[in-house]
Amino acid sequence: MPVEEKQSVLFPAIKTGRGFQILGPYSISYSSLTNLLIFVRASARRPLTAKDLATVFGPNCSIARQAVSELYSAAMRAQRRQTPSRIKTFFLEWDRIFGVVYGQELEKAEKTAEETAKVYQLPAGSRLKQLLFAIHTYYAFLMKLIAYELVALQREQTVESFVKGIAPLDDKKLFDELSHLESGLDFVNQGIENFLEADFFSWYLDAWTSQLANVFRSIVRAFSDFEPATPILEPEWTRDLL
Repeated sequence: MPVEEKQSVLFPAIKTGRGFQILGPYSISYSSLTNLLIFVRASARRPLTAKDLATVFGPNCSIARQAVSELYSAAMRAQRRQTPSRIKTFFLEWDRIFGVVYGQELEKAEKTAEETAKVYQLPAGSRLKQLLFAIHTYYAFLMKLIAYELVALQREQTVESFVKGIAPLDDKKLFDELSHLESGLDFVNQGIENFLEADFFSWYLDAWTSQLANVFRSIVRAFSDFEPATPILEPEWTRDLL
């Protein structure tokens, strides 16, 4: 790049965008070949960016609406039962903690409950707290998938990609895989402690039905189209990922 007037840096950093770029040459090594294969794989996948995730998993998308609808229905069924359940316990604990976080804002949110329900194509009269619980559960699961795939990318890791080969499993095997994910054991084995400790959002396993299985199968299948190595390949694109 030629030196321009008032330029104080001899070799200024050039911001690159998407498209064809020339990198290298690099010496042939295990690391360079691994990076090459990752780039080839990434070319056929969606980048793992906030914008691209929103186009697939945002509130106006069918996956989000189906997931929130089924989770809300499951939460409401548990609330209507007279007998105690883990789902009720998780919900009450969530309500206790996040009720304090929201404070008086929750009262204002009650007034917009119908608008929130409308976004997810739920009927008018939906209960706000149970709806927020369902929405929170849905997005918490997405965060777990992202975290798991990023851990699986690390060198010398013993964790394999979670989404690979999960979608075709039957309901029982899918339940077992999700139970393992929610246990947090793989994170602990990688030295990441307390990531899923006291997690309220694994309650859906206690409400497991074929409808919920289809919901989580759809989420995993859609997420498998994303390239988890995007934060490594293009860090600039993923600064606002979470």
